Amino acid sequence: MPAPHDITDDSLAAARARFDGFRLQIWQSTSAQRGHPFRTKVIALLPVGTRRFAVLSRTGSLVLRLLRKLGLERDALQRVDPQFFPTGFQFTSVVAGNDPGPTVLTITAPEDPTSWEAANGALSDLDVVVVNLSSSTLQPGGAAALRDRLLSTGASVVTGDDVIVGEGGQVTGRFRPKYVGAVALLSYDAVGGVACFDGRALQQIGGFSTTLGALGLHDAVARLVKAGGATAHVARVVASSQPRTEQTHLAHAAWTVAHLSALGLRASANVTATGAIAWRVTPDLWPSVTIVIPTRDRLDLLERCLNGVEQSSYPNFSVVICDNDSVEPATLRYLDNTSHTVVKTPGPFNYSAIVNAGVAETSSDYVVTLNNDVEISDVDWLEQLVSVALLPGVGIVGCALREPSGAYQHEGIAIAPYPQHLRRDLNYIRVDEFLTATREVAAVTGACTLVKRSLWEDLRGLDPTLAVIGNDVDLCLRAAVAAMATVYLAQLQLTHAESSSRGSLNPPEDIFSLVARWGLFDDYVDPWFPEALRIVADQVIWSPQ
Repeated sequence: MPAPHDITDDSLAAARARFDGFRLQIWQSTSAQRGHPFRTKVIALLPVGTRRFAVLSRTGSLVLRLLRKLGLERDALQRVDPQFFPTGFQFTSVVAGNDPGPTVLTITAPEDPTSWEAANGALSDLDVVVVNLSSSTLQPGGAAALRDRLLSTGASVVTGDDVIVGEGGQVTGRFRPKYVGAVALLSYDAVGGVACFDGRALQQIGGFSTTLGALGLHDAVARLVKAGGATAHVARVVASSQPRTEQTHLAHAAWTVAHLSALGLRASANVTATGAIAWRVTPDLWPSVTIVIPTRDRLDLLERCLNGVEQSSYPNFSVVICDNDSVEPATLRYLDNTSHTVVKTPGPFNYSAIVNAGVAETSSDYVVTLNNDVEISDVDWLEQLVSVALLPGVGIVGCALREPSGAYQHEGIAIAPYPQHLRRDLNYIRVDEFLTATREVAAVTGACTLVKRSLWEDLRGLDPTLAVIGNDVDLCLRAAVAAMATVYLAQLQLTHAESSSRGSLNPPEDIFSLVARWGLFDDYVDPWFPEALRIVADQVIWSPQ
């Protein structure tokens, strides 16, 4: 993960220009998609960066947000023209060339241990090897593309994109992130049926397991990742594959339990409707957790939030309420009589400073930042969050959020190229293994986030210069620089009445600082969102290399 950039007047100006260009692209693309040619023409007449453009953009955003809250224009927001989300295309036009490529080992009978033994026997003579299961077919030039990426990056293993050919010949693209994550490997088919290996690195971990059948390829990648081997990716379709069988899904769940058990964690796992693996670990002793809730008046929201918190089955938690200048008598009476710790955080609203002040009053092993407009219905929500945080290398955990209407609001944050919540109701409309899997992400929303205490202290908490927005994304990106992963927990779903407490606040100075600091729209590449996809408003666009 690259280090953040220094923020200067020049970098802020450049950040504003990049962000304004992106906003223009959003308005143009969404207007065209929704069949508003007049709106598209009007937008084209407003120069990016002018006051007129800023007024139009902010006003339009507020109107669309209001319509969405009222349940209006829901159809337009949910349905994306198929051309913007690739479900079928020509394979051979994607990867081509006359290079014969590296040696390819095809595991013709994955369930037969002798097939894997033969592959292991061939490794001693191979510096670079492409291995593919019999259920996957390499496309022309696919092996060479994988080989070239391995040699150019020095990675131990390289994956690529592929397509799934279903019943009736229906073709669905399966796109993968820049890197392979240890958590993602537990949760879904993050590798596919083809991968390119550094033969020496593969030999150092003992080659392929001969007892795991079709999961032998997946397992080898997981052991390389565990050993510290670097991963890389080719953002091209390199193969076509058959769908995983139910037997393979069940074997993956069993493999996940065995992998977690090897880490000393008691675990259980099951296969979900999409084929993703839902898993959970149970420690012998649950660590301490403090829930930090910022609030200002709106006692109705606070009581509803705390009612869910107080029903929690977690055996070792406490609550800190951060009061930012409440004035209503009923709220003040409640805060005077509550059994929870109340920390006074007076002054202008600065979410980062308020939360930091609350965390400073705690000493627990983990901290949860929780907005007062979040409702909790699962009594074991803390067990679920902590279960993920116990994994090695995990520093931050978030979960799914849904609007009171039931629409999905947050399924992880993708920075492709600007931080946006993934939402099956809005942009990433295909409910597949990737979306529904617990996996590494660039960031999660601070509305409900669990953070390891030691990491919070190392990072000095949220950045107060990002007073309102972007502070949660910034914390996750700084955690990545510290080699600690942010994970999205797909199975836990809470309700979030977004902006109910303070309304919609989007200070442009926060946005420009975030863009400048992390090189957004410039050199930043989200390591955990499919590399060949980008999101422009509610359109997912395929952009292969």
